[in-house]
Amino acid sequence: MTVKQKICAATPFAALIAFLLIGFQTGTWHPTWLVFFAIPLVPILLGMKNIKLGYPVFCIILYLIIGFAANYWHPGWVIFLTIPIVGIFLPHASVQIGFKKKNDEDDEYAHKKNKNKKNKNDEDDYIDIKINN
Repeated sequence: MTVKQKICAATPFAALIAFLLIGFQTGTWHPTWLVFFAIPLVPILLGMKNIKLGYPVFCIILYLIIGFAANYWHPGWVIFLTIPIVGIFLPHASVQIGFKKKNDEDDEYAHKKNKNKKNKNDEDDYIDIKINN
């Protein structure tokens, strides 16, 4: 069992312990339940799983991010107008979101693995978003 697999296996227990400790110590049970989102997010952040969701779900998530982060609820609704347009031109469109390392074999940058390396930070993880049709 690799370290990533061990971390993923321990995540539900860590989330439960964090939930109970924070809940009993502070009495804030309502916002504390958000620690359970760590269970599906940890494998994604560790690069073990990719998320594949439909374009309408992607639009909803984008709308919520724009609304909560920048308070642009009014112009943000225009995002929903793209759903039928994408549905017509790309009927099987999905958005795949995952975290990868630059030196993954299936990566388009794999051939540049050892070229132009200035320091160790060149191998940092990055977010890979693909729109498949």
